[in-house]
Amino acid sequence: WKYFDLLQRVGDAPVWRCQVWQITAKLHGTAEVLLLLLTALGWRILRPRLSGTELRFTGFALGLASGAIALQAFTDGCPGLSESSMSFTLFFYIVRVACYLVIIFAMNFNLQLIAVHLQESPVSPATAGLYQRQQIYLRFRRLF
Repeated sequence: WKYFDLLQRVGDAPVWRCQVWQITAKLHGTAEVLLLLLTALGWRILRPRLSGTELRFTGFALGLASGAIALQAFTDGCPGLSESSMSFTLFFYIVRVACYLVIIFAMNFNLQLIAVHLQESPVSPATAGLYQRQQIYLRFRRLF
């Protein structure tokens, strides 16, 4: 908020303050997508750990997003590099959309997996836990 206060009082602010503000906002957005991705993959809801492929994809997506954030913030402060900044912004949003698609796919896959387990299992206390997990995923999908 100091950036906006300085901008309001003086009318101009240092470029580094704008870059820090942009990096913080993009990192917050990336953390939100990462949390949604881990939840959709079923970490701590359906199973205690993720598979190696899921961990590699999550790390790869996080690395791409973080790299795009850093490159975009660096090019915003350099005069004459606005086109390259726009390409980094586009790349960041493409990675974000790809993560959203994986989240949707993983949610639907896990809901289908729970439904199959419910159909095959007899009535027992463990089945009640599956019904609760199914309700959690349905609420998560509605919120998403």
